[in-house]
Amino acid sequence: MRHYDDEAHPPFELPVSFYYEGNPVGAFEDGVMPTVPGTYRYMPFRGVGNFWMGQALGEGRTVFCTYPQGASTIRFQLIARHADRTLVLDNFSAVDGE
Repeated sequence: MRHYDDEAHPPFELPVSFYYEGNPVGAFEDGVMPTVPGTYRYMPFRGVGNFWMGQALGEGRTVFCTYPQGASTIRFQLIARHADRTLVLDNFSAVDGE
């Protein structure tokens, strides 16, 4: 087994995921966890979460997503999704104990 120097090879970090209706949607790029309204880059996951989120947005429904933060859950509204893998987010709130 080959051992790697920790400084030369930092440990692999899983991307930070966010969810739509409990299903993984994607990860925010550069580990940025949005907490204020704005436009953020993300890496979409292949799966029902990303598909259903896009479908709901395309149908004009209000779309809320979540991500865990400590003992709380951060909830935010998805306003728009662009082809360049950016999301426009608004209406952030923290929900304790979820």
